[in-house]
Amino acid sequence: YASSPHSSRLAYVGTGDEGSAQIFVAGIDGTEVRQVTHDAVRVSSPAWSPDGTMVAYAARGRGAVGSLFVLDVATGESTPVVGAGRVRYETPQFTPDGSSLLYTGVGTGTLSDGAELRTVPVGGGKNTVLIGTDQGMGYAGNGSLSPDGSLVTMLGNEIRGPGALRFVSDADGTKRWYIPVGSSNPAGTWSPDGKRIVCSDQTGEDILVVDVATGDSSRVARGNGALWLDGHTLLVEVS
Repeated sequence: YASSPHSSRLAYVGTGDEGSAQIFVAGIDGTEVRQVTHDAVRVSSPAWSPDGTMVAYAARGRGAVGSLFVLDVATGESTPVVGAGRVRYETPQFTPDGSSLLYTGVGTGTLSDGAELRTVPVGGGKNTVLIGTDQGMGYAGNGSLSPDGSLVTMLGNEIRGPGALRFVSDADGTKRWYIPVGSSNPAGTWSPDGKRIVCSDQTGEDILVVDVATGDSSRVARGNGALWLDGHTLLVEVS
């Protein structure tokens, strides 16, 4: 699930008319629900563009075959960004300028098998490694860029290091430091001012807000996940 800019709408995954996982859009108050994808395969990980006109998402068929798509919310038209192949594409999100997608590219094995953070232009083209082995990471996933694009947070492990740990680093992979928290929703990890992130704890039962400069964390809610709606409000997932 992901909230639009200004948090007026929510994009989320639900069971579509086809009986498979599809993307829905609704008002943040739960009104005006509509199904916006009708893909033949299951979809996941919606994320809004900075201008609120598009939603990126991942789609995967049998095995590890996957693709990334960008949906025009007004017309309902979906356009593939990365072609299908023997690779998985996970948790896309728009870069702050809206020109590209950041995503986790994974081999045909598990998430720990060659995962890297990559970017690709929204209109298609060559994908580029943002964080990978050249930046000292044995694998990197669940990544999210700060609102100004200067920092990235990710789950992963340093080469020959323990894992999986959460790191924050400069977007070029330098000045990396570890913070003791768990997974996040990449579509809403960072606070609007870029000073805090929200993650689950390492048990996946509590929600933590972390000051990225100091590493200080506060438990704010019970839940499985959360994202920022504004600088003072979180949307928390519970089950």
